[in-house]
Amino acid sequence: MLRSDLFEVMEHAAKLGFIWGMTTNGTLLTDSIISEMIRTNCRTVSVSIDGLSRSHNTLRGDDCFNEAVEGIKRLIVAKSFSEVQVTTVVHKNNIYELSDIYTLLESLAVDSWRLTSIEPIGRANEMEESFLSANELIKLFDFFRVFRQNRSYIPVSFGCSHYVTPEYERVIRNHYFICGAGVLTASILNNGDIFACPDIARISELIQGNIKIDDFASVWRNQFKPFRQRRDRLNSTCVDCLDAQFCREDSAHTWDYDNNLPICCLKQLFATL
Repeated sequence: MLRSDLFEVMEHAAKLGFIWGMTTNGTLLTDSIISEMIRTNCRTVSVSIDGLSRSHNTLRGDDCFNEAVEGIKRLIVAKSFSEVQVTTVVHKNNIYELSDIYTLLESLAVDSWRLTSIEPIGRANEMEESFLSANELIKLFDFFRVFRQNRSYIPVSFGCSHYVTPEYERVIRNHYFICGAGVLTASILNNGDIFACPDIARISELIQGNIKIDDFASVWRNQFKPFRQRRDRLNSTCVDCLDAQFCREDSAHTWDYDNNLPICCLKQLFATL
């Protein structure tokens, strides 16, 4: 929403028949902005809530928590979106707040809650002290077990981040793990580059084309081999793993493309317990 032409672009998309969704920190969700979102066919909104007031504001700035909550309230009141979701990145400073966050979201009447764990990528590598230990990850998955077994009012789901071993896969998801980067998911970056999941490091060899000169449909049908082939050819580290048929080298956004190794393997992490 820092783009002055956002709704001009999305109005054009709406005229082509597309619906669209937005992930936002929620601080700019004024009534006038929400009206423009509705006008241009926005149907889903995911607002980031990364803890209660103190832990959220530590990451995002003073009063961002209150602004995000007020934004969510406005979205709910509008009654024009098929889903108003909250997304939470779980780390050491908010893992013990999950039950209280759930209570807050239930009071706001959001449609769903999506959690994921902090990842060793991007700027998060400057926050290693916030990474979850194996025991803390298990605590997170047990949180899912309780809420999903009790069929909580708000559907709670875990992001597509990682394969989490057979013991926990069906605890946190309705299906087994799959990384959809370049297989189910593509993106167009702000410079027009055609890419897979935008969480992946922007490595030049992984760029599949550019929308300014290439036909997207053709690129999707014929390119993305680095992502599609990795599902068929396992690296030397993973080839002998008994879970490899399910994991398929785990997530593309936590892969070390220079050394052809996984940066993060939860099965190996759990083996340290």
